[in-house]
Amino acid sequence: MASKLKLSCDNLTFRPAELKDRLELFDELSENIYNGHDYLPLFFERWLHDTRHYMICATSEGANDSSTILALDTIGLFDDGTTVLFQALRVHPAARGKRVASRLSAYLATYVKERFPTVKRLRAVIQHHNMGSIRLHAKQGYTQLHCEAFGMAAIDAKARAVFHAGGAYRPSRQFVGKRMNMVSKEVFWQHLSSLSPDDKDRLLPSNLILSDWMPYEVSESNLHVMEQEEGMAFWVVLDTTKATLPMVGFVVSQRSQRCSGTHLFNCIRCHGNAKLAQWMTSIVCYYLHHGCSHLCLSYDQQLRDAMYKDTTIESAQQPEPDFGPVPWLVSLQDQLPYLDFAADYVGGSQTVYELVL
Repeated sequence: MASKLKLSCDNLTFRPAELKDRLELFDELSENIYNGHDYLPLFFERWLHDTRHYMICATSEGANDSSTILALDTIGLFDDGTTVLFQALRVHPAARGKRVASRLSAYLATYVKERFPTVKRLRAVIQHHNMGSIRLHAKQGYTQLHCEAFGMAAIDAKARAVFHAGGAYRPSRQFVGKRMNMVSKEVFWQHLSSLSPDDKDRLLPSNLILSDWMPYEVSESNLHVMEQEEGMAFWVVLDTTKATLPMVGFVVSQRSQRCSGTHLFNCIRCHGNAKLAQWMTSIVCYYLHHGCSHLCLSYDQQLRDAMYKDTTIESAQQPEPDFGPVPWLVSLQDQLPYLDFAADYVGGSQTVYELVL
């Protein structure tokens, strides 16, 4: 097995990833990642050839001039080239715990400063209970910027077909003085721009939209990237009891490929209103679930905080993962019985860490 191999981690060489690396990467570094939901095998060739991603390998020289890939990390350029998001860090099983990841991260920090002078910040999105990664970034000076709850459900295609047979179920887009519509990026930007300072703080914490583990600064240019390059759809919830029809919630939806199938990601913002979150998600599921194997939800942290015995989340000490049922997700599964939240392997939150350069 790969974990029993003896590898030298003393003399590392850093180089760009190449197409010929994919078999070694997928066989050794990507195996059993995320409970079979890894995305790297499906994104590798795309990232290898686009202009926003740079994949770097850490290798070790062996006998007969052979080399072994010990780790891989990816530089993703976001926010008009002002933000680097590190994605898809992978470490060879036999090299874990030997400072390979920290040495690669240190090399990449220097690489970014020299290669991309417009970059102002480095970011990473980490599962809140991945203490090894959190400690690695804390030692490098990263601080917690944003924490958002995460939920994941498997979609049973046969049960879904039975549930929707004959068109008997069709959720209303009206809900207690609220209306939900899909809108263009231009209209979505108008609503975002018109938010009051208090509403902006609640709906746009840290001025970020988190979709498929990627944090986007809220800007007009980013909405263009999100729609045109990533295929995201924008939904707004309007308060119909007021003449100005202010936005009181929104969903950003995106389909993304994983080894286990197509995942439907949704960033849901609703002022922490559980009933509103359930209604919004049910509508998105109805219109966009076709062909998807899993539903993934990023949602207001306060809807999950009640699941912790200590609701205070300190940046330096994250709570243990809580795999208990989140009430509003239980209600959603009762409403849509083809969803199974027992498939959630994260069981907690996704946290954005940042290092300002």
